[in-house]
Amino acid sequence: MGAKVGGRVTAELVDEAVNAWYGALKAFALLQPEGLFQEGERGTKLFVTGVRMTFLNGVFSSARRPDAGAITALLPPRETFGLPWSIQFRRGRHRFRRSDR
Repeated sequence: MGAKVGGRVTAELVDEAVNAWYGALKAFALLQPEGLFQEGERGTKLFVTGVRMTFLNGVFSSARRPDAGAITALLPPRETFGLPWSIQFRRGRHRFRRSDR
């Protein structure tokens, strides 16, 4: 398990927290009658929980350097996604760059 080093949170500790959160969200989504979980490339995941809260549905990236192409590939058609949703990715020192440019 990761730890704080000199009072600072390490990237490894953040990785563990992100993976734990996504694991719990995956289990929650799959337990719902119309829940859905799909894993894409480069740490990208689609979660549909059925709950009308944006932070519980959408495309999320656990990658330290999220990839816009991988995120876009998992986006469901707007017409069929009848729930509030979001795109979530980790904030870091690196800027988010679209891979299709």
